[in-house]
Amino acid sequence: MSSGLLFRGLLIFIVCAIQSIESQHGRFCGEIAWTKPCSSVSDGTVGRRKRDSDSSIDEKLSEEANNNSPFALAWNEAEKDTKLPSLMEKYTMLQRSEIKLIMAYTYSIEPYFYKSLNIDCQNFGLDGGKYPQTKKILRNALIRLGDSQPKLPPILYRKENVSLLANYSSWNQDESRQLVQFTSTSRDRDAFDCDPKKKMLVIFKNPQTGADIADFSDYDEQEILLPLLFGDCYIESVDVSRKEAVVVGPSTSSATQSSNVTNYYKKFVNK
Repeated sequence: MSSGLLFRGLLIFIVCAIQSIESQHGRFCGEIAWTKPCSSVSDGTVGRRKRDSDSSIDEKLSEEANNNSPFALAWNEAEKDTKLPSLMEKYTMLQRSEIKLIMAYTYSIEPYFYKSLNIDCQNFGLDGGKYPQTKKILRNALIRLGDSQPKLPPILYRKENVSLLANYSSWNQDESRQLVQFTSTSRDRDAFDCDPKKKMLVIFKNPQTGADIADFSDYDEQEILLPLLFGDCYIESVDVSRKEAVVVGPSTSSATQSSNVTNYYKKFVNK
């Protein structure tokens, strides 16, 4: 009789111990579920490193957002966006804060953060201005996205469904699926020509309804694409009457190697 009770007690103890271990393991996995499935102690260590890294990125971005109201508004909207969890699962090469930053950049809300950031790039480059950390973090995130897929993914969007770098059609790519031109998707289609002086003419054809050419110089000059600015290119001039914008490439060949993003348009700016 006593041996039976002892066996039952031992069995209960083993079951309770297993449940306790599973409970602790489940809570730990839940903490790092956004990085990768938890299957071992080593995975947990990797998960913690990723989370700590994201915390550092988040701190830098939050500090600059707090000091700049256009960024703060978009940053807070990204935090509340219901798409954030699914984007984290899909784009595992990025940290949570990097995804939030891309979302914040591509929102079309007042005041425009993407416009403020682009102007800052034009005036100060990557190392100064109001957004020094933000520009570097966003640039690196876009580089990893560009390296990992044949085209920039539809993570880049705005609430009004006008994309900046997303939703490329077949005519955006050559036969090897490499991106061969940039477009402003608020336009029907853009044509790109280059002259020998490393200038790229962005010619807007057949503006869609709602994309009035009258507001081109004010709105679309800032919309001519972040990688151009981040890749040491800048907008030299905009001719509203001819529907043209001139984008000037790097002054030296070495500058075109400054980031992987430039590989997307190097064929244009190096001609």
